[in-house]
Amino acid sequence: MKHGVNQFIQKQNNLSLILHYLVRNRSCTRVWLAKKTGLTQASVGKHIAQLLEWGMVTEEEGITTEKGRRPRRLELQGAKYRSISIRINRDYITCALFDMSGRQYDHKQIPVKATEGVDAAMAKMYKAVGHMIRTSDIKPICMGLAVAGPYNKRTGKIVLMSGFPGWEKVDLQAELEKAFSIQTFVEHDAVCGAMAETWFGSSSPNSNLIFIAADKGIGAGMVINGNIYEGRDGFAGEFGHSSINVFGPQCECGNLGCLELYGTLKAMLDDYKDEVGNPLDTGLEPEEITEEYFIRKVREKDPTAVEIYKKTIGYLGFGVVGLVNTMSPDTVVFGDKIIIDRDLFIDTVTRVLKRYLVGEIFQGLEIRTALPDMDSILVGASVIAFERLLQDPSASFTTD
Repeated sequence: MKHGVNQFIQKQNNLSLILHYLVRNRSCTRVWLAKKTGLTQASVGKHIAQLLEWGMVTEEEGITTEKGRRPRRLELQGAKYRSISIRINRDYITCALFDMSGRQYDHKQIPVKATEGVDAAMAKMYKAVGHMIRTSDIKPICMGLAVAGPYNKRTGKIVLMSGFPGWEKVDLQAELEKAFSIQTFVEHDAVCGAMAETWFGSSSPNSNLIFIAADKGIGAGMVINGNIYEGRDGFAGEFGHSSINVFGPQCECGNLGCLELYGTLKAMLDDYKDEVGNPLDTGLEPEEITEEYFIRKVREKDPTAVEIYKKTIGYLGFGVVGLVNTMSPDTVVFGDKIIIDRDLFIDTVTRVLKRYLVGEIFQGLEIRTALPDMDSILVGASVIAFERLLQDPSASFTTD
């Protein structure tokens, strides 16, 4: 049975598509937009008229030369609208101020500890966000929040943040909107990463993309034909708690042999401590062998550290195989702190995917790491917020 497409939704989808290209190209013509988006020039014209009214774009005056009238160029005025981006991780909370073009105006990373509790972490976050709002020359119109761990979109709460209990009791959207009276949108960190790569990366806005976020936990953000795939209650992509060893150790989630126990930075560090944790070998006590110490050793090409890094990447790659075989995306992007050595990572994970993926799916698959000059997850929180506002743009984008 065929179903008609809601015209309002279609209009917003088309508007969002146009903005994708404007964000990524900054300057272009109406004819170029029509060609890239597949929309008619009349449709593009209607959307551009709306964007001009909101002040989101400007259009230069037409210039006539000896060869005829030159097409007028459109310029995105992304700086007019700002958003606060917040990323909650197990070790830190990061806050930043972005405009619609992805330009960053302010940034603050705050260490947090599970032993101090969630209330202390929230207080630090409120202080940082409040300072950014007060000092910004343009008031932010939205906030985007990227969270680690399974996130239930129906209840608005984190289900589990491994290593930092207590977050599951907090309705982050409600608390932030109450504190700052700014529209707030919460999303899984991997989904935020996927949207940042879709807006600012090399992939087409209409492409199919998987973003794998791997740090102390693992999650996937999936974009299908340019749209987020959420699944029921937003749990799509929670493959970090999929078992790759049914006889393995028990995870915090209660399952046995979860991928997170094998394919994360924490797993690397635990393995490294087991290998070189004897103070007689390193001159260091076990507690002195930190995450930063291990990362430095990998970059210094320490043989033991490199071998453990490659083994962990192998587990991660193997864990991704089923997801890629199921979705058959155009692009797989790996991001977050597990990217210690980009070349070594890509070489290792590509070998694993080539070995275990269906051959036809591997052929033509783009495998890359997240954009090196930005925190895709933090930027993506801003993208999520702006995209959600576009669902009802007249309520958020004004002519002021």
